[in-house]
Amino acid sequence: MALRVSLGLLLASLLLAAPAAAQTRSPDLPPDLFEPLAPDRAADGGSSSGLPIGIGLAALALVAVAGFMIGDRMPGAARRERPGCWIAVWRSGTTAEFRAVVGEGPKRWVVGRSPAFDVPATGPIPDDAPARAAHEELIDRLRALGWEPTGGESDVWYQLRLEQRTAEGRLAVPS
Repeated sequence: MALRVSLGLLLASLLLAAPAAAQTRSPDLPPDLFEPLAPDRAADGGSSSGLPIGIGLAALALVAVAGFMIGDRMPGAARRERPGCWIAVWRSGTTAEFRAVVGEGPKRWVVGRSPAFDVPATGPIPDDAPARAAHEELIDRLRALGWEPTGGESDVWYQLRLEQRTAEGRLAVPS
């Protein structure tokens, strides 16, 4: 999209600049060689200086319309499958935090973190009040960003899958 807009603006600027460059007088030409038709132009009663601007604007409009028509037929970002988000745990010694992760492998990134809470040095994450509070706080933050839980990722209590609502879904008034 940005490339189409850039090309359209470049084309429009070339169309607008070309007539202006042709009308610029070289400094070494005498004025009588450059403007021999000046008295006849005054007799016309009008000027054609608006013509290049009109042509340039028409070309810009044509490029914009063509870009939108082509863009409607191309797979856009709104039509791509949205990546899901999943909750993982990060541990360091006797503290842990929940992280909301998007993507897979080396292309994954963290979109949210819970407050840290105490855990045993080894073993599973306990299903206790501090861990539950940290988990709920992360879910609340994610919901504020448009993420909605879709179900458990596994049998582990904290692993959860989320999907991001579209802009229309976030702006819609709940009924």
